[in-house]
Amino acid sequence: MNPDERIVTGGKSSTIAILRVLERYSGEGHKLSQLDIIHYVKNDYNLNVDRKTVGRTIKLLKDFRFRSNESEFAIESGNGNGVYMRTNNNESKIALRSAITAGNKVRFVYYLRDLDGKEVRDDKPDHPNGEFVVDPYEIISSMGHEYLVCHKEGDVALRNLRIDRMKDVEVLKEQRMALQDIDGYAAWVRFNKEEYLKKLNYHMLGGKVIATEFKIPGGTKDDMQRAVNILWDELSGFDGFGMRKVEPDGWIKVSVRMTELGAKVFARQFADMCTLIYPESTAKALKEEFAFVSAKYVAEVEKI
Repeated sequence: MNPDERIVTGGKSSTIAILRVLERYSGEGHKLSQLDIIHYVKNDYNLNVDRKTVGRTIKLLKDFRFRSNESEFAIESGNGNGVYMRTNNNESKIALRSAITAGNKVRFVYYLRDLDGKEVRDDKPDHPNGEFVVDPYEIISSMGHEYLVCHKEGDVALRNLRIDRMKDVEVLKEQRMALQDIDGYAAWVRFNKEEYLKKLNYHMLGGKVIATEFKIPGGTKDDMQRAVNILWDELSGFDGFGMRKVEPDGWIKVSVRMTELGAKVFARQFADMCTLIYPESTAKALKEEFAFVSAKYVAEVEKI
């Protein structure tokens, strides 16, 4: 959990914590007992609550209907087997949260849109018929969507899969792979959402993390200073990051470790201030891509 999510203060802190626990962990297929709620409140918010407090709070919450940024939801009884938060569209996320908390693998079917806009299974060789079995680690938000950060057997890096494209999410009994066993995360004791989000733009597409180099060409002092500041802000949190001035020409070499696809994304985004120079094969592929795009734009603009 993001450390900021643990902060619950004020005279009604236990009520807020219990509400958040129900939203985060419960569902029609995953009802929570009073002991479950007491455990999650203590674990997530370091608050001690007793059965009477939980019972009083549940009774209070049942009298209300709430609206979140995702859907309307309400507290429902589970036929004597606990309570849960009923939502319109949150069941997949609830199951995923449950798997993340328990440290178990999950299975689901992943869907995409075809050229006609119809929803179809994402049928690929490594997940036939759209069926995935993955190790889940965290749920993150980016560009208006929620993603499951996960690992699939055979991958060399983490994947980010859209939650709204998942159906039939099932929590398995099999334990997930330890995060520390994945390339690039050996030093992580637990998932660090803040650090991961900082790297997200250039690791989003996955793949093996490699050494890359960028060149900030010589130019005016102001232009070079601007490029140094921006690249430092963007990349300083990455492994292997470093900058050094190359004399006598005066250009600056930026070294950093990221995925090859991430390096391409970065090179495209900041093409006006730096150039990818290593790996050479990736630099050559980008050169050909830019030449193709340039020729295409020239041809299309001439038609206007």
